[in-house]
Amino acid sequence: MEGIFSNRMHKEMRRTLLKLIILTKASRSRLYPYSLIKKLISEKMFYSDDTEIKNDVYNAVSTLEHFGLIKMSERTGKGRNKTYYSITKKGRDALKTAMRMRLKMRKYTESLMG
Repeated sequence: MEGIFSNRMHKEMRRTLLKLIILTKASRSRLYPYSLIKKLISEKMFYSDDTEIKNDVYNAVSTLEHFGLIKMSERTGKGRNKTYYSITKKGRDALKTAMRMRLKMRKYTESLMG
């Protein structure tokens, strides 16, 4: 049972971090999900399964768009449309809040460690 719990917890933490990565990337430049997927696949940072990376990225993008944290725009390139995303004001506010929370958690965790 412990293995199942830790695996689920690992997935949830990874998905939360992925949303923060997407918001951060979208705050710096337009986000093209396919290029993020390629980068995550090449770095093998969080994932061992390429299909899981694709699913998680597209699900995270969909969730962030649903909550108004990023917005879609299309650009025509080389004869086809590409979907890009940019951060919204609501997304910038959420990212700032998340970064403040991350710093507080880091300080708290360090205080627990002694």
